[in-house]
Amino acid sequence: MNKTITLILALLFAFTAGAQNANNEDLDAKYASSLLQPGTEVPDILVDSTANLRLSDMRGHYVLLHFWASWCPDCRKDMPEMEAINKKYNVFDKLDELAFIHISFDGDTAKMYRYLNDHPLGGFNLCQDRKFHDSEIGRLFGLKWIPSMILVDPQGRVALSTVMVSKVKDALKHLDTSKLDPNAPKALEMPEYNGGVNALVAFLRENIRYPKLCEKMGLESKVRLAFTVDGLGQITNLRIKENNLSTIRKAPISKFDPEECERLTKECATLFANEAKRVVSIMPAWKPGRQFGKEARVRYVLPVTFKLE
Repeated sequence: MNKTITLILALLFAFTAGAQNANNEDLDAKYASSLLQPGTEVPDILVDSTANLRLSDMRGHYVLLHFWASWCPDCRKDMPEMEAINKKYNVFDKLDELAFIHISFDGDTAKMYRYLNDHPLGGFNLCQDRKFHDSEIGRLFGLKWIPSMILVDPQGRVALSTVMVSKVKDALKHLDTSKLDPNAPKALEMPEYNGGVNALVAFLRENIRYPKLCEKMGLESKVRLAFTVDGLGQITNLRIKENNLSTIRKAPISKFDPEECERLTKECATLFANEAKRVVSIMPAWKPGRQFGKEARVRYVLPVTFKLE
């Protein structure tokens, strides 16, 4: 009996040790040897055709190139960690340190974005029309495996090439920010209403019409609209992000039964949303935003407040 227990424990230990070795295996030795190696100058690629933004325009900043595909099992396995990295570093106060370029080999932009709806990756998202081993980008960067990641330093040279997201995570903790070029174009300059914030507030005050039913019911709202300001300063992709209704003290709507109150609230929510969208849609052109010195499409969120005096 004791010999059986000893044998089982020995086998269990051997299995655990084997699993640990597999988890700690350096996969770069197998799959990253063909990637561009540290110190190599990266080839220039087009990042955004609308803004004519190229990788070379990002000099002075760190750039993480992430090669992946939604059909790739290993890419999907690493996606939670990549999402976490992206969420941590793709924020406004870190944009001048690190930019993300996610290059998908899905072959279908719609398919890529369907996956990204559930696994959002901020930064630039590019979709290639063929598999990585048949693509020009795959040839330029030496891709033999995905996911692959290349960290580009501010001088445009490879700082890290790897297929292991854990190595990316570690490298980003130790970025040498002294290499950043303080004179490089900013990663992001937000769009601006011509005349600034005061002019924007004045336009809203002059043009907003308080919905009569909402006023009668004593309802107020803060509507947050999301839209894109394109390279010409035109507003596109306008949608309601939030619509938070509230009531004034002793609001007339409170006198109705719950069912009627719910109906009126929904109707007023629609009226507030439609009025906010109408006002924003008639705005004159904005001053376009810029990315890395190039006029570009930039997303913007604008709160429009309906408040009874």
